[in-house]
Amino acid sequence: MLYVGLAAAFLAGLVMIEMALTEPEYELMSRLLMFAFGLVMAAPGVILFVSFVKDAYNKRATLKDDSRKQAAEMAEYFKFLIFALKEVITDDKNASEKLIRVFRKDYDDFFDGVGSNENTPIQSDATQIFWNILSLQKRRLARKNLTMEFESERMKFGTSEPVKSTEYFDGKYEITEIDETVRATRIFKKNGRILKRLKNTEIARFRLLDTRHTDNGMIICPGCGNPADRDNLLDGCDYCNTKFTIEDLGLRVSDFGFRPDYELEYDKFRDFRSMLIVRTGICVGIPIGILSFIGMVKAVFGGGMTAGPIMSIAGVIFGTAFCVFAAIFLIVPLVLMVVFPAIQTFALARYYGRKSLDRMNVYRSSDARIEAEIKKEDPLFSLSGFYSDIMNKLSTIFFADDKNEALAFAEGDMAGRGILAAFGRYRDVVNADTEMIHLNSYGIKNGFSVIDITANIVFTEEKNDKISKRRETVTLRVAKNASCKTQAICGPSFLRCRGCGASMSLLGGRTCEYCGASRSLVNEGWAIAGFGNMK
Repeated sequence: MLYVGLAAAFLAGLVMIEMALTEPEYELMSRLLMFAFGLVMAAPGVILFVSFVKDAYNKRATLKDDSRKQAAEMAEYFKFLIFALKEVITDDKNASEKLIRVFRKDYDDFFDGVGSNENTPIQSDATQIFWNILSLQKRRLARKNLTMEFESERMKFGTSEPVKSTEYFDGKYEITEIDETVRATRIFKKNGRILKRLKNTEIARFRLLDTRHTDNGMIICPGCGNPADRDNLLDGCDYCNTKFTIEDLGLRVSDFGFRPDYELEYDKFRDFRSMLIVRTGICVGIPIGILSFIGMVKAVFGGGMTAGPIMSIAGVIFGTAFCVFAAIFLIVPLVLMVVFPAIQTFALARYYGRKSLDRMNVYRSSDARIEAEIKKEDPLFSLSGFYSDIMNKLSTIFFADDKNEALAFAEGDMAGRGILAAFGRYRDVVNADTEMIHLNSYGIKNGFSVIDITANIVFTEEKNDKISKRRETVTLRVAKNASCKTQAICGPSFLRCRGCGASMSLLGGRTCEYCGASRSLVNEGWAIAGFGNMK
């Protein structure tokens, strides 16, 4: 505003000087005073211009680059003011951002391709548990003769950061939780024919797990804290004999899905509301300014006026500015009288988003409190690892081909009844995104650790060549022997089948795939003890 004021004073000073030199009808004293006042008003503008030229000369080597940078920043700012434009972001600032970009591409290749799930690039991006979840989903798609393309781009909305991350150590893993703004489309095809394009406008959320490293790249054993390099861990930790799944000893994606980001949506609404007057002023001022400028040029230069050239130019500039500001002060209040109530009505309709944000914050606080209680009994308990384990068990139910598969992690009659009652609802599920998952309660009952959980799931279903979405709130209870503590491993445990001696992965549930022998899971890890209505 200072520069605008100085420019206006400079222009007015030039007008007064021109009048003093070209208007002979004025008295000599009046013309001298007019000339003097004109010099006084124009002098600051001249000084400012000379200072600018001198500074530009002294910095001529860097001025060009700085000017380009400032011009680009100004252009982006005005784009944001008027349009709040989105732009595609192609660079990665760190290893985590690179991993999730690579993961999205490998995710597309995995689901769009056919054939074996083994030896696919996504196995280098995901933890073994998460890869198992994706394999179950792909199997369901294959049974329905479906493939799924996944097109995605990282986007930047206005001035907000496209990738936001939170890092912490949960006692077992280095956790990186990432919210990425992406423009994504899932394309479901049947026998090569497109059934549906589903656009995801929500935030893509990733959870990354990593082992803790020292400054020189050594891996810290979560069991005893011993630093060792990767090769020395092939046969387990030399001090505590902890066995590791070596492919998971590194940064891996343990969870991915699209979930509403109520906080971002609320920030967008507040940003739009706070910038409404500025944007309205720009939208009104630009067309009015153009029309006023054309009108003033015609009036001054085409209307037979005899004023000098400087006064004519000043008349055009000041006349245009007056029309623009008059229009803004007259039209903007009228627009706000109509638009602002509509925005407030929209805000009331979106108030659910604000309440959801508050509710999520309550859930986070509750989860932290319950996690602290669990760690008193189970020091290496990882909430992130626990949630990945739960989603693996739920995916086994959602993508099961028969009732026996659905019961793979069930322990007890209550869990079995609940799962079988719900089994039919999931026959057509081809994708499941977790909107929210949180702990309800924790306790030790009759020697068993028991946790009640609620998960909000968004299902994508295919039925009669039609793709649709639906939401469901899933409640379940998991239990394990209280003496079974979380082990300091970076992957699932493999057990020996007591029937035939074959290796049994806990990812597959209670039943041996070779001999059909079954074993209790509560002594090895978390098992589903209740599903659905548990009264």
